[in-house]
Amino acid sequence: MFEDASDLWKQYWSRHAGIWASHDPRNDLAAEVRDRLEQLDILLEYIRSAIERFHPAPQNVAGDLTWMQQAAPKLEAGEITFDEYLGGFPSTQNPPSRDALLAAARAAQEIELFTETFYFVAWRLREVLNRRGTFAFPGLGQVEARGVLDVRNHLIEHPEQVSKNFARHLVITSAGPVLKSSSIVVRTSSGNIDPADESMDRGLFVNAQELHDQLTDRVRAALQS
Repeated sequence: MFEDASDLWKQYWSRHAGIWASHDPRNDLAAEVRDRLEQLDILLEYIRSAIERFHPAPQNVAGDLTWMQQAAPKLEAGEITFDEYLGGFPSTQNPPSRDALLAAARAAQEIELFTETFYFVAWRLREVLNRRGTFAFPGLGQVEARGVLDVRNHLIEHPEQVSKNFARHLVITSAGPVLKSSSIVVRTSSGNIDPADESMDRGLFVNAQELHDQLTDRVRAALQS
């Protein structure tokens, strides 16, 4: 997703590198921006791979997620047996094996880990780009990336200050992984599985695209100025 943003950034950096003194901290900060953009793409690649392992048949996601949300609390409370839990998944006539469920659980852990890591890296990228004073990049302007900012600050780093959301839920939607939400909306017309309307997290892929678009717009404008 961020390959073109990285190419634009290298053009911007090349234009200014010859002007900055060798000891100017923006040389190192510009290198960090390049590295962070590459890291974001690596993380997205791992997340997409883990999603495929979590549920290799996307057309069955809605039914399985609905059942999982309904049945997991009953399983934990002892209201249904593990075999009943396995038998309730509508994605196949034969319930998934214990090994398959364990593999899906491992993939879900990886999705959550890499998703949270994405937001920390994206937040650091945003902070570097938005430096002022002697650290400011000429003509760049501010990259808000509100989706990244909200998820990092309010759901991961400081939930006690704003969202008061300490849940450990994660759902996979058409917009990407959504943190700290157990609700989804299935759009029958499009087949999309969207975050619930009240979710603070609009989905990783949506938030990543917002960051990408704002960054490329700012860098293109700076190159044209």
